[in-house]
Amino acid sequence: MHAKLSPSASTRWMTCPGSVTLIEQTPRSRDVSSPAAAIGTAIHEACELALTKKRSMQSFVGKTVNKVELTQEHVNIGKTYVDYVSRLKGDKYYEQRVSVSQVVDNCFGTADAIVGRDGHIAVIDLKTGSGVKVHAQDNTQLMIYALGAFYKFDVIYDIQELTLIIVQPPFDLFDEVRISVEELRAFEKQLKTAVDRINNEPDTYVPSVDACRWCPAQHACPAHRDAANDAAAADFSDVKDDLSHWLDKVPLLEQFCKAVKDEALKRLMEDSQSVPGYKPVAGRGQRKWIDPSEAEQEMAARFKAAGLEPDSIYKTEFLSVAQLEKLAKKAKVDYDDLVKISQGAPQVAQTDDKRPALSSAREDFAK
Repeated sequence: MHAKLSPSASTRWMTCPGSVTLIEQTPRSRDVSSPAAAIGTAIHEACELALTKKRSMQSFVGKTVNKVELTQEHVNIGKTYVDYVSRLKGDKYYEQRVSVSQVVDNCFGTADAIVGRDGHIAVIDLKTGSGVKVHAQDNTQLMIYALGAFYKFDVIYDIQELTLIIVQPPFDLFDEVRISVEELRAFEKQLKTAVDRINNEPDTYVPSVDACRWCPAQHACPAHRDAANDAAAADFSDVKDDLSHWLDKVPLLEQFCKAVKDEALKRLMEDSQSVPGYKPVAGRGQRKWIDPSEAEQEMAARFKAAGLEPDSIYKTEFLSVAQLEKLAKKAKVDYDDLVKISQGAPQVAQTDDKRPALSSAREDFAK
């Protein structure tokens, strides 16, 4: 059972009060766990067993956990987290259910690890995905876990300070931020304000890229529909005269279009007649060897029988910088003097982007 106002969705409901009622009222296809979510759950379960039962993460390679057969890549992700947590000093609590129901009714979640010592607790959240990099700063999910952990463990540790940590192995990310109890109490007030807005402003929609990213009702959001209608009705002569205005809208419009297509596909896969004028079709498939080892031996023999060099079935080439990077770092081999960085193709970015601005044609001509 998931909390109605869950910590994992807090970026959405703390930002957009109207989304809560909209999700309850919007008919949509049944929720089906994605393969990535199932893999993440399996890695979390394996990590818990490794930490609590003192099992080697390597022992999980090829094992089925949560109906997922764990690969070496999955295990490497888990091992990075297990090794990190194992190095921390203090009393350790794994997969701890924490609740902030004192502030938000029925709001609870599971902190992957909590490490306590006198005056301090660390709250650690493992992220296994490689799609979106997650940071600890201003992370509302992690702040809710921290508040719940404070309620639960303050009587033991007399907490004065907290460290919030995101471990995201696919990005080699170990991001942490320290906060005081005063900062945590200030966030507690923000939670109360968010709940008040949900109760009092059920028709107020505040779309943003972060808040809308995982919203299951995004495809039916009135604010998104209005923005899409405005874009569709806009005369391009007006658009090109106000590009800044429209560039601000592009990320949300793209996100909305993807949400519409995703929802349509889910419905069509359940009922092929559910979206008039559209049907589900198979995308382009990829050819793969049925048994790579057997195919390798057989093709070498067939090439030889045809009078060709068996080695011609192989392709040997020097790895790219990106492919060689992890291996070189692990072996502590320096390569910076052998690398040059070419300038990438021009892109549009907001003025607060950290990358330096390129000179325009007009500026180049003036020089």
